[in-house]
Amino acid sequence: MRAFRPASVAGSLLLLLVGSPGCAARQIPVWPMMSPQQSLETLNARARQITTVSGQGKLRLTRGRNESLILEAACALKPPDSARIRAWKFGHAVFDLTILPEAVYLAAPRQSPGPTDIALTGRGAAEMIRSWLRMTFDTIRPQTLQHSRDTLVAIQPMSDDLSLRCTIDRRTLTVRSYQLLDHDGREQFCLLLDRYIESNGQVWPARIVGRSRTGTLRLDLRDLQINQELAEAAFQPPARAEKLP
Repeated sequence: MRAFRPASVAGSLLLLLVGSPGCAARQIPVWPMMSPQQSLETLNARARQITTVSGQGKLRLTRGRNESLILEAACALKPPDSARIRAWKFGHAVFDLTILPEAVYLAAPRQSPGPTDIALTGRGAAEMIRSWLRMTFDTIRPQTLQHSRDTLVAIQPMSDDLSLRCTIDRRTLTVRSYQLLDHDGREQFCLLLDRYIESNGQVWPARIVGRSRTGTLRLDLRDLQINQELAEAAFQPPARAEKLP
């Protein structure tokens, strides 16, 4: 298994970003009180303005009660359906995951540095990221829109007798959670979004937690850049990557 040297780690991150670092991240703005419908329209419009997101940080993977793996990670996203995450531990590559509209590709060493099976980890990460991108960048068209002074709750039907419950903070117009519920209201998947920051006039969560019956993935990002130009090869799977079923 080939070790990452500091220079190669920096180089891999540079593949995700090109040019100047852009505006520094800062606290997100607070919006004046709007009607529920105006808030939703503004939120949808802002989501459409985001073209790329990139950053680095830590990825925590948890399965069952005792299996947990914490990795260093770098990621690049191109809404609505492309993403790449590279993860390593103690300088050694763990996986390189590329998500494209037509397929998901995973490159991983034969031996992993932890108890979690990397193929399963890659599939779990891909499922979470695809759900995250789809939920975040699909226009919210609720069948039911509940509201209080601080919160909007948008509920819209999905396929297969599922519904999507989206909880929105009205002050900052940011989504705080997505819940995929069955017809009895039982949670099948949950996406928690927290620690929003602003970069280049747009906001994005620095902490993303995906939770399902099979486990939890938590991504804590730093050095976030929004709407920065990405390298042409940012979403090109490495030659050794395998297509996941």
